[in-house]
Amino acid sequence: MPCRTLVLLGGVMFKYIKKCALKTLQSNNISEFPIPIYAIEQIIIDHYFDIVIIPTLRKSCVFDQTLFVANLPDTEFRISLAHELGHILMHDFFIHSSRFEAQANAFAAYFLMPPSMFEGDLKQLNEWDLAEKYGVPVESIIKRAALITELSNKEMRIF
Repeated sequence: MPCRTLVLLGGVMFKYIKKCALKTLQSNNISEFPIPIYAIEQIIIDHYFDIVIIPTLRKSCVFDQTLFVANLPDTEFRISLAHELGHILMHDFFIHSSRFEAQANAFAAYFLMPPSMFEGDLKQLNEWDLAEKYGVPVESIIKRAALITELSNKEMRIF
């Protein structure tokens, strides 16, 4: 079942996105990290989207019911798929706006690095170990860690 965020603003929007990401993990019985790429692909396929990998593509995009994805290293591919899954679940149509991109980025962060697990790991592991555990680039770990403190400061601006 899709999550919709079009009318939500600020911190409320990000709380809703977190809830949507956690619901997606739970409803798909995902508890293995890093999340296997095939598991993310299967969720996308289950929402009636085809996935096409194009080696020369620079950035992933959705057209009609097809997700076109660049051929990226696994860590970046995982982020890209989770980002596009966020668009699929939260947006009725695909418009490139900073708000929609921020929502899809936040969804990917919460989906790939769930709050309770990530926040516990953040106290014990460095950014390189976290990147390995969650299968994402180090830059994504830094942004995800900032998401914790930024939301407590009212509004998310990192994405």
